[in-house]
Amino acid sequence: MGNAYYKQNSIGECIYYYEKSLQLDPNNEYDKIGFTSVNIFLQGPTDVGTIYNSKKEINKVGQIAIFGSRLVHSVPPNPYNNVRISMAMDVYTDPRQFQLYKDYPQRFYHVQ
Repeated sequence: MGNAYYKQNSIGECIYYYEKSLQLDPNNEYDKIGFTSVNIFLQGPTDVGTIYNSKKEINKVGQIAIFGSRLVHSVPPNPYNNVRISMAMDVYTDPRQFQLYKDYPQRFYHVQ
């Protein structure tokens, strides 16, 4: 979310969402473990939310959550008939992790 506001030159909003991401995952160890998790909420009931470190966060359409892969997170069951759609990605930044791409080319997309 912070990146979207940055691209719109809304620096205050950018800083707010960056600081919020640090609150969600203050011990982000993505540099140590080699990858970052990314969730993007695209559609559906927002009040179902997503749980990060036992704390419920209400979703917003277009919201991007970026956090270290060790952060415990989950989505509660959807009690509505409306479909919830989100996208999750793991972003590998450590070149040692690129072996996964070579071993499983059908599962990973490598961007240089």
